[in-house]
Amino acid sequence: MPIEQTGTMAIGDGEAESLPWRLIGEALHLSIGGQNFTIESAGDLQSQVQTFFAGLARSRQQVITVRCCFNCRHLQMSGMARDMDRGQRGVCTRHRTMVEIMQSCDSHVRVSM
Repeated sequence: MPIEQTGTMAIGDGEAESLPWRLIGEALHLSIGGQNFTIESAGDLQSQVQTFFAGLARSRQQVITVRCCFNCRHLQMSGMARDMDRGQRGVCTRHRTMVEIMQSCDSHVRVSM
C-alpha cells in the first residue's frame, strides 16, 4: 500500500488561499476551484509541479502565485535527495528539517522558477 501524506499549500498574494493536497505514492492530488488535478511524479515531483502551475497560469491567462517549499529560497534539494525521494522532499535551511515540497510556512521567500 502506498504511503499517503496530506497538507496544505498557499496560492495567491496577500491573503493566500489554502489548498489541501494529498500525496499518495508518487501522485500528488490537488483541488483548485472545485477542479481536481493529479500530478504524477515521473521521478521529479518538484519539476512536475512547476510545469503544472506554469501551464495552469497560461490556460487561465492569469498570474498564479504559489507559496510552498518547492519555490522557496530556503529549500535545498540535493541530487541524492531528488533521486531517493523523487523530488518530493528536501531540506529547509531556515527550519533545519526535512520538508515536503508542497508544505508552506510563514518563512517562505519565493524564488523565480
